Formats: sequence, structure tokens, C-alpha cells
Amino acid sequence: MRRFSKILNSILMLLIAAGIITVLAVSYSTLTPSSNRIGRDILYVDKDYPGFSEQTAEEHPDVKIYSFTVSEMPQGGESLFVWMIHADAWIFVDDELLYDSGDMNYGHLSKSPGQYWAIVPMFEDDLGKEVRVEVREIYNSMFYDTPVMILSAQGNLFSYCARTEAAALIVGLFCIVLGAVYAALAHIMQLGEETRRRADFIGIFLALFGCYRVADMPVITLLFNDHSLMVTYISLICFTWIPAAFYLSESNRQTYNKLYRFIGLIFAVLAFVLLLLQVLGIRDFGQDSDIVFICMFLSFIAVLIDYVYGRWLKHRYSAEYYRIGMFLLVCASVILDYFLYYRNGNTRNANIALYVVCLYGIIAGFEMVRRIRLRNDEVTRQRMELAERKGAIMVSQMKPHFIYNTMNTIYSLCDINIESAKQAIHDFSGYLRHHFRSMECIGPVSFDEELEHTRFYLSIEKMRFGDALNVEYEIEENDFELPPLSLQPIAENAVRHGIREKSGRGTVTIRSYRTDDACVVEVKDDGAGFDTSILGDLKPDSEHNRIALRNVSVRVEQMCQGQLMIDSTPGEGTVVTISIPIKKDA
Repeated sequence: MRRFSKILNSILMLLIAAGIITVLAVSYSTLTPSSNRIGRDILYVDKDYPGFSEQTAEEHPDVKIYSFTVSEMPQGGESLFVWMIHADAWIFVDDELLYDSGDMNYGHLSKSPGQYWAIVPMFEDDLGKEVRVEVREIYNSMFYDTPVMILSAQGNLFSYCARTEAAALIVGLFCIVLGAVYAALAHIMQLGEETRRRADFIGIFLALFGCYRVADMPVITLLFNDHSLMVTYISLICFTWIPAAFYLSESNRQTYNKLYRFIGLIFAVLAFVLLLLQVLGIRDFGQDSDIVFICMFLSFIAVLIDYVYGRWLKHRYSAEYYRIGMFLLVCASVILDYFLYYRNGNTRNANIALYVVCLYGIIAGFEMVRRIRLRNDEVTRQRMELAERKGAIMVSQMKPHFIYNTMNTIYSLCDINIESAKQAIHDFSGYLRHHFRSMECIGPVSFDEELEHTRFYLSIEKMRFGDALNVEYEIEENDFELPPLSLQPIAENAVRHGIREKSGRGTVTIRSYRTDDACVVEVKDDGAGFDTSILGDLKPDSEHNRIALRNVSVRVEQMCQGQLMIDSTPGEGTVVTISIPIKKDA
């Protein structure tokens, strides 16, 4: 039933995603209108415009010439706007050169002026004059279409572009804001390492993709036309870094994560090299966009094979079907987007990838919230389990025979040595005080407090066994913490199972010291020892199990991320070692 529910949820998620994508894809607008007259204030010039012609220059095959006669001017029309994408432009009115893109100063950083609006002022006396637009293609790999030419005032054109690109512009800005929020939350909230890293890279991916698409829109270029080259290269830089961020955001999965990390690092190196070549003027982004596209396509094929074989055929992780589908959908749409960018130098009117990435970001947000909730639930469960363990430890440690023996020892001392009896009562009350105080502790306690508790216990045992028990302390480090009731049970184990089971005198040594990366506590006895292979990994059903050591081992790992190790040799003794890693800020 649970498996069926997971599959049903995955199917519903995919159907919802497909529905949203379909609605958004069908509803997109275009800058290219269906007729010449868009309104009283905007006139579109294309092949249907009176006197429009297109031809190739005889002496320069890479130069296209578009000409038309100005037959009418839109209301409030002030200029001719020509949308250029990685091409040089010259605009003539009655053979008089009024615009030359060569006047744009873009230096050694690029061989292309990027995408920009070529603008020529028009007046009423220009009616009936011939306008000639000459366009020279920069990159041979790109497919150049007839440029968009519009007669309008700049304010009217800006309003028209803003209306037609409103949906994509809003989604693009939303991706930027959502990415910034994810990246900020990754560093503000106390998240697990994997969740924090995933949120960080997903935020970077969303912000980069949003910037890439927003900077690629004609309305943004019109707004910053004087800095169009800068806008173009913001888009290009984001274009090259997007794959690295995307694959690194997926590289923290518990299985098959090495492939994503390797691909992400390859793309990061590629993006850095391309940026370096661009800055040094050695190679142009536009010439290398095919490299990014080919690498993106090959990486997608590699991931597809990994998913199909590793997850569907080999392991069949039904709970991750919707994640697999979403991941492949993002890859496919981004590759399509990159193909359009590679072929056309621009992704105008193709917003499917933008909507898919936005949806991916939203789903990733819900996924992170779900992970945080699961993590909090796990922490709560562990705390409850820890509380139950502590209760069991309290009961197991307060053994009746220890209390009886201690009270009998005090009773006997009252007749023999009053001062020793007083000392025994002092030690026993100190032992009980620390024991009950530990019941109120939620987190780790200082080593000094644990050591004092252990001293009280060993002092009582020393009174009972006399010269048969010797206790030594070698304390070199005390600036660290241990779980409550972790050191005393180990010392008790050394006395009960080590010293008492050997003939003659025995010694218990407690030592603490610091290494390069950990604080270490050792409890050593020269008692009977035992064969460690029969511990059964400290399982409670083991015949020779020391349940106190098992409890200590679990709590050291859960509360301090430490480790408990046992080394024992029959006839020679036992060494129990607790290693607590040093905190980074220590």
C-alpha cells in the first residue's frame, strides 16, 4: 500500500508539472507580430511592408541587405529600431549613412557587438525615402534570420516589449530572487551538510539561469542599450556556468553522486577556461558556444544512461521516479535552450526551459522543506530515544548490590574508623549527587564533571577492596565534553570484570590527552582481560556483552560524533578508549 501511494504521488507530481509547463508554453508571447501595424504608435517592417526587399551583397557574401521605402510613420513615431544579434549593422537613408555599429567600442574582449538595438531617428520629411539596412554576420555557426525592424518611439516600443515578454520576465526575475533566497537560507539556517550544499548550488543555478534569460530579452537590452555589450556578456557568462551549478546541485545524492560531481567540476573548469580566454582576447565566447553545447549534450546522455541502468533497471527506486523525471526534463529543456542559443545567439520566444527551471526550483524548495522536516523529526526521535536510553542507564547503573555493599562498608567503618566512615558517606553522597544530576542533562557535560563522578565511585570501591585496588590518574587534557554517565560505567566495568576476576592486586588507570584532531580518554586495567571477538559488536543479545559499554558507545557517537574502542588481551588487561573529535572552531 505504501509503495502504491509513492508511485501514485509521483504520477500526480509529473501530471501537475506537465500541465503547468503546457499552459505556460502555449501562453508565451512573441516580439514578432502577425501584421505590420501593431497599433497606432508601432509599425513593424518585414517582407509584407511596401517596397521591402532582401538580397546578398555581391562583393561580400556574408553581408545581407534589407531595403524598404518609408510609406507611413506611426503616430508619435520618432525612430527606426533594428534588433541585432551578434552582427554588425549599417543603416542608410537615401544612401546617407546614419548608423554604424563599428562606432561601438567593444575592444579586444569580443569580435561581436553582442545583441543590441540599432536606432536611427526618423522625421516626417523621411516619408518616401529609401531605407537600407546592411547586416554582416559575425559567427558562421549561427543561423541568421531577418532582423526585427520597427518604426516607433522608444517609450512605445519599450511598453510593447514589456507586455509581450511580461510572463518570461516575471518568471526570470522570480528565479533570480528564489535562487538568492535559497543560497542565503543555506548559510543562515542550521541545515545538514547535504541539504545546505544542495540548497546553495540550487540557488546558484536558479540565479544564473534567471540572469541568463533576463539579460537575453530585447526589453532589457532596450533599457540598457548604451551598455548592451555588458548585458550580452552577463548572459554569456551565466550561460557557461549554468551546467556546473546544476550538476553540482545534484551531486550530493547518497548514491551515484560521483558522476554528477565529476561532470559539474568538468563544466566549472571549462567555464573558467572560456572566461579566461575571453578576458585575454585569445578566443571568443561565441566561437566556443558549440563546445558548451556538445559537452552539455554528452553529459545528459551519460546521466540518462546512469539513471536508466542504476535506478530503474538495477535498483528500481520507485520513490524517486518524480525526481528522475524532473531531472531529465530539466536536462532536456536546457539542452534545447542551449541549442537555440547556439544556433540563433538568442532564446527569444522560446521560454519552455525558463518555466521548467522555475518549476524545478519550486519543487526543489518543497523537497528541501520536506528534508528539513524529516531531519527535525529524526532529531526529535533520537532525543526521545536518548532520553529512554538515559532512563535505562540510570536504572542499570543504580544496581542494588552496589548500594548494599556501599552501605555495609559504611556500617562497618562506623565501628572501626569514624573518619573513614565520614569520607565514605561524603563519597557516596557525591556519587549519588552526580548520578541524579546526570538525569537532568540533555546534552554533553564537561570532562571534569564526569571525572569527578568517577573519582567518587572509585574512592568507594577503593575503600571496599583496600590494597587490592590501585587507582592512577594521568590527566593532560580536560577542555572537552562527554555524554553524561560515560566515564564512570567504563571504570566500573574495569573494576567488576577486570580487577575482581584476577588474583592479587590490580590497577585502574584513567588517562586523558589531546591529539591533532581529537581529545582522547583511556581507561586501562591490568585485570583478567577477555577475547574481544566475543563482544558481538556490543549487541545486547551477546552472551558476553557489557551493556554499559554498548550504551556509552551509542551515546558517544550520537551526542559527540565520537568513537569508543576496546582493546583487550586475556590475562593482560583491557583498554577502553573514547575519542572525541575536536570542533573546528576550537
